[in-house]
Amino acid sequence: MLMLTGTPIQNNLLELMSLLSFVMPDMFAERIEGIKLLFGDNKVKQNKETAYQKEKVIQAKRIMEPFVLRRVKTDVLGNILPEKYEHCVECDVPSRQRKVYDKTFASFSQIVHSGEARLKGAGVLVELRKAANHSLLIRNYYTDDMLSEMAQKYCKDTSHRDSEVNLVFEDMQVMSDFELSRLCLQERCLKDFHLPHELIMDSGKFLYLDSVLPKMKEKGDRILLFNQFVMTMDILEVYLQTRGHKYLRLDGSVSTQ
Repeated sequence: MLMLTGTPIQNNLLELMSLLSFVMPDMFAERIEGIKLLFGDNKVKQNKETAYQKEKVIQAKRIMEPFVLRRVKTDVLGNILPEKYEHCVECDVPSRQRKVYDKTFASFSQIVHSGEARLKGAGVLVELRKAANHSLLIRNYYTDDMLSEMAQKYCKDTSHRDSEVNLVFEDMQVMSDFELSRLCLQERCLKDFHLPHELIMDSGKFLYLDSVLPKMKEKGDRILLFNQFVMTMDILEVYLQTRGHKYLRLDGSVSTQ
């Protein structure tokens, strides 16, 4: 029997070992309980890659090696692409973006030291990464008082009279400045709250792109801008439109057809 799977080893070790048991029951069926004990969930949180978890991955690779054909990058790409070259550039941060980043960092530090709430380290880093990418990816400009006023105007509009002010306000509270400003563009009743367009350039990375993109385009280079946040791609798209750059966007919403 031949089985095709796209399950990476790091995703779910027990699931991967279960696939082997299904393909080769004579070899693994009697050992299924031992496999569950070895590769099942443990008390350590999954978002922390511990030494124990790393050891489990190594053990899984050893067990699967005789039975699994793994496709690796070298097999797929071969000599198609040139050797990868990494060059890290430190971007100068505009003063406004620096203030947003420092304010975000200070607010998390205050919560941690006060013991008011338990924060997950990964969540803190995500928010700081957003602030480092662009100041509008954090809610800083729109205060709760502004959101309260916006929510009331939104619900008074004829097309949203069925909406509840408190629920609209709560939804707005978790939105970034960029998302809120974009909402203000979409809703005529909120147009007075739209942020100035020049704030789109309030990013050290965008200023760096300003300095290199024209030169690269003159040379005929093709440029790939990669980011893990859809929200960052949204604001990057506005930047490219503002600067008149032609681009093609690819993300999870793009059809494979």
